[in-house]
Amino acid sequence: MNTPSVKIGNFLFRHAFPVYNAVYPVFKRRQDKREISIITRYLKAGDYVLDIGANIGFYTRILSRLVGPHGRVYSFEPDTVNFRHLQNNCGKLSNVVLHNKAVGAETGTIRIYTSPMLNVDHRTYPVDDYRSIEEIPCVSPDELFPENQRVDFIKIDIQGFEVSAFRGMVRLLARNPGIRILSEFWPHGLAKAGETAADYLQVFWDAGLQVYFVADSGFELITPENLPLYDNPDPSAYMNIFVTRNK
Repeated sequence: MNTPSVKIGNFLFRHAFPVYNAVYPVFKRRQDKREISIITRYLKAGDYVLDIGANIGFYTRILSRLVGPHGRVYSFEPDTVNFRHLQNNCGKLSNVVLHNKAVGAETGTIRIYTSPMLNVDHRTYPVDDYRSIEEIPCVSPDELFPENQRVDFIKIDIQGFEVSAFRGMVRLLARNPGIRILSEFWPHGLAKAGETAADYLQVFWDAGLQVYFVADSGFELITPENLPLYDNPDPSAYMNIFVTRNK
């Protein structure tokens, strides 16, 4: 991941953030066309959304626009530097609630290993030449939100810690039958975090949800039988999954 574009992005983030803040959305709109298309297709005005791993707010702003004044976006970003930028970018949006916390199986604290290269690559396990280890607050959505809290959509990308996050919202998933989820699916990161691809997907299968691989040609249903086709241990094999009760 230590490419020239990453080095340039990291330098701009650290030393010329206003430039980074202007260029990053242009890059993301091009890189994440498929993800943005899915979000735009399935979100509607008035929806309630969780943005887990909000970073500096690129997706939070998109989600805020799509759900409108009667919807709500709950954005979670544990890194203090990223969160400060998230506040500056999204703090004035009236339908956005910001949380400077990680999302996990339990409310408490977790360790984060901060990446020396990327503000988007801090992890819950050691990264190469990590800069520091930080204790950060972590929250379980099942404990944070009241029992009547509605959630229509979840966007999540937290570098392999997704299993813990979804174990912390089992009741939330059960009481929101129409929920849809767009998540990064990174078997290598899951393994580094002490989990497996099967562990991750079983959380959804146990909740009666269907899981689809987001392919160039559309959605491909993942089942326990064909899971080995998608369980790629290559560190560069980043994928996305879409989760829904009914496609």
